[in-house]
Amino acid sequence: MPKFKGRISDRGKWDENKMKEAVKNVMEGKLSVRQAADRFDVPRSSLHDRLKVLKSGKEVAFYPKLGRFETTFSENFSMQLYEHVKELDNRLMPLSRKEFLKLAFDLAENLKIPHRFNKEKGVAGKDFFYSFRKKYPNIVLRTPESTSIARAVGFNKPQKMDKNGRLMIGAPPDSIATPQESGWMNGEVFFQWLQHFKQHVQPTETNPVLLILDGHASHKELAVIKYARNHHIHMLSTPPHTTHKLQPLDRTFFKPFKSAFATASSAWMRRNPAARITDYDIAALVDEAFSRAARLDIAQNGFKCTGIYPFNPEIFTDIDFLPSMMTDVMQEVSSKKNMANQFSVAHSSPVPSTSHALPANEPESSTSSTDILKQLSPFPDASKKRSLKRARKTQRSEIITSSPYKKDVEERQRSRDRKPKK
Repeated sequence: MPKFKGRISDRGKWDENKMKEAVKNVMEGKLSVRQAADRFDVPRSSLHDRLKVLKSGKEVAFYPKLGRFETTFSENFSMQLYEHVKELDNRLMPLSRKEFLKLAFDLAENLKIPHRFNKEKGVAGKDFFYSFRKKYPNIVLRTPESTSIARAVGFNKPQKMDKNGRLMIGAPPDSIATPQESGWMNGEVFFQWLQHFKQHVQPTETNPVLLILDGHASHKELAVIKYARNHHIHMLSTPPHTTHKLQPLDRTFFKPFKSAFATASSAWMRRNPAARITDYDIAALVDEAFSRAARLDIAQNGFKCTGIYPFNPEIFTDIDFLPSMMTDVMQEVSSKKNMANQFSVAHSSPVPSTSHALPANEPESSTSSTDILKQLSPFPDASKKRSLKRARKTQRSEIITSSPYKKDVEERQRSRDRKPKK
């Protein structure tokens, strides 16, 4: 039998705020219990019970309560917990389900809220998780990824390039192969790629080409810069660590390409049972995946969503820049007070001053629940590390083929040549 079923009763569907108004009017002598129950559409028995508890000087919960067990967190605390988890996701630091349940347990313990969580394991239970997720369906939690066929195939020991051309069997048309001892990109290999690129795009003085790439050292060697300048290729590097936002390939192409490659790999393994994909099969699989993923609409969307073309400097919103707050030292200092109140929740109208009562699961405390949440699960803050002196100069976006940058590279090259060789 399923544990969670749909409601078959209308009990407990009255509004918490209406109950507060009804209690207030009765306590002030404006209405009788019957009149208040009829006017504010709340059960007379529930109104009577709460008045009885208030007159005894005890704390009372104004929200609907069914059964003998109470919800662990009030509406106020639940909303703050949800906002905290949402903020962590906006900062690219999402919690896993296990981390979320531990955070809920620690919050209840620190606030001294009575709960029925598992104290032995120190986590909230699955009933709490499903109820919370039903209440806040937009909550985002990180899910561990299993090892796919593509990952199992792709993570293997580096292999040297086979010079007899066997590694290029079935490769996409007009592809080239360049052996490299270490398997990593360097200036020499990139120079050969740039020559291949120039051969296909054929830039001219009247029709130059803009090549946008990251700031890898292989893109900034003097031979590469001179060749690009001589053949009307303008090279522009993106700021460091921004390819996930500014590189069209990262934004729109790599995901469908990886998916198509995984599909092609799975089909190959079904056709070849008890065999594994070797280095000599990769080129043909790449050709199959590339043919599926290299579409005109994907290419156009890549340049559009990065704001490159059509040019759109307003393409990114404040949400996109939110993760940078943890490394923005000036912003951390200037907005310290604002961050402390970022997730404050407006208090409901208080009950008459004769009771001074709080909901049953909201204890009075000198430390707010928001502060406790930040202590238990702090937002990432690298401001202290950023304030330290960096050992290496921070890179930035550059027009690599510009004359000033070329002169700077030439000066660095002369400085290296003047140093005595060991």
